[in-house]
Amino acid sequence: MPDTEPSPSPAKQTTAGSKVLALLDRGRGMGIWLLILLPVVGLFGLMRDHLVNIPYLDDFMFQPMFEKAVNGFEFTMAKSDHHLTIHDFFMVQMEHRMAFVRAVIMLRHHFSPADITPENWFTFALLVLTAVNVGLLLKKTAGAPFSRWWPVLALAMAVIFSPIQYQIVLWAMMFQVAMPAWSLTTMLVVLMSDRLPLWAKWLIGIVAALFATLSFAAGILVWLLPLPVMIWGSGFARQRERWMFLVCWLAGFAVTMALYFHDLHNEVDGVFAYKQGEVETMDQNMGAFFKDPVKSAIFILHLTGGHLGRGWQVSIMSLALGVGFISVASLMAACVYLLRRFDDKDLRQRLLPWICFGSYTPAAASLVAMGRIWATSSGNNAISPRYTIHGVPLSVSLLAIGFIMAKHLSDQHPQRRIALEKWCIGASVAVLALVSASWLHGMRMMETWESARLRMATNTMFYDLEDIGTDGNIAPNRNRARAMNSLGLLERKMTRSKELAQFKQGLAPLRESTAKWESLIISAEDDLCEATGYACLRNRRRPADGIFLTYKDKSNHDKWTIFHVAQVEALPLFLGQTIGRDMQNIQIPGTFMEGTPVCGFNAIFLLSQLPKEPDLELAAWAFDYREETAYAMIGRFRLDALTKTVRPMDKPSVKLKGSKK
Repeated sequence: MPDTEPSPSPAKQTTAGSKVLALLDRGRGMGIWLLILLPVVGLFGLMRDHLVNIPYLDDFMFQPMFEKAVNGFEFTMAKSDHHLTIHDFFMVQMEHRMAFVRAVIMLRHHFSPADITPENWFTFALLVLTAVNVGLLLKKTAGAPFSRWWPVLALAMAVIFSPIQYQIVLWAMMFQVAMPAWSLTTMLVVLMSDRLPLWAKWLIGIVAALFATLSFAAGILVWLLPLPVMIWGSGFARQRERWMFLVCWLAGFAVTMALYFHDLHNEVDGVFAYKQGEVETMDQNMGAFFKDPVKSAIFILHLTGGHLGRGWQVSIMSLALGVGFISVASLMAACVYLLRRFDDKDLRQRLLPWICFGSYTPAAASLVAMGRIWATSSGNNAISPRYTIHGVPLSVSLLAIGFIMAKHLSDQHPQRRIALEKWCIGASVAVLALVSASWLHGMRMMETWESARLRMATNTMFYDLEDIGTDGNIAPNRNRARAMNSLGLLERKMTRSKELAQFKQGLAPLRESTAKWESLIISAEDDLCEATGYACLRNRRRPADGIFLTYKDKSNHDKWTIFHVAQVEALPLFLGQTIGRDMQNIQIPGTFMEGTPVCGFNAIFLLSQLPKEPDLELAAWAFDYREETAYAMIGRFRLDALTKTVRPMDKPSVKLKGSKK
């Protein structure tokens, strides 16, 4: 008879099956954590790719502190023009006493004087710590195993790390607005802890609240929002401990507020105060807010839903208003649900932390409205990208509240479990759609923000040259930029040379479809010159970071000399095809065809900036700031500055304005 292999014993079959099941279970667990951590990795990669090491707007506000730091620190509350004092840290910008922000910035300045990006990564770290706190709160309050509530955490991570907060993560000093959410969630985690002693809870809570208060005015809410958790939440073994903690907490709050509001008036330059210092903003707030309550309420709802109202073919204002209304209404419904079942201690202790955390959004929106609504007629500043982070706490809280309430109803009414599960799935899909659209939109806006910062960085390099004009300046602050340059605080020092040779030059000119100097117009009456064209970088990766208009200097061995820095001012590159489709059957001047670049520039300069020579050769170069490389563009001209005549060298369109043919 042929040999036959013996079949494996039942014991071996069981062992092999157990290993397969264990591997499948491990793979499922890894997949779950991959989904949870994917938004973290995604935002990290986006920040790494799009960060630009250049100060912007309020970043220049701290330049006087850098100058004073050279002369040392004096431990006094008095103001000094030469030394750093305590006053420099606690001075008021509008309604904010940013002592913690200034301390972090000065610490960064000490260890990394010419690199401000550690402030951006501090923002990212605060988002990570906030997400960790959200996970701890879910573990404490979900009332179910991790296998049930991990989708809530995954959606919450997508909200917390959404790139729709592009201005916050790419603008160095904006870690100030990320501080309140971290502080509040830290406070809630500490309050609900059964292990920490009373004194440790109070100390950690006080530090977290102070950090928030001394970062952003809305951080004051961290003192007030946890009060219901202190009174009715978990984490206190005896009522006596609870009331002792509450009394000490309110005492710390009273002292802090007395010091905070003492002599509270704007102390920074007008350019760093809202509306560019046109008026004293501190005098405008309360009256405008209460004068028109409907307008104020709409402002609050717009701000509340602003982070989920982008990326759709719907008016941002309309969608933000709708999302804000549904979010606030859902929070109010949760409050009613809890009040009707307030005697249910377990439900109360699980819902209260999330209601307190979610309440930060409408409360912070109200404070922002008080400070800003007087300065807008349409209310569109409510959806400013720098406010998107304030909508995150409510969205995250509603995810947790929805899970807890659905579980509670399911336990109370088992016959409704299937209907509740369907409702939860439908709500989750709706939230996922909103979050996904905001992610896609935010990714594009990070690209746009990077491009704008690179263009500003290019202009900044020429701020020390008075006779070189720069176009497209975004919130420029020439004097403070020059002061920081003299202190060695810029990544690339301002140039004192006009020679193009100081930069690397591309080996081949860019294609005509990528960059072209199209026309040069000279006004015979006022000596103004107008140069137009378009400029992208190689492979059309992004708009050029600058367009160097140059002339060939015969007195300097025919070297190219920069006389003007132009910038594209048209739509971002990625909008070309989209806008082209929208404009397909609409009568507009000129031609807007598929593939036509949209990164146009229109530079105005004086003829007097050029040498008075009869045959001056002009050329344009597209500059890549990251590569420090200038690429030749199609389109060159010969200019006679004496007769004000121009002729092309490679046949671009040439016009002479204000003279006879």
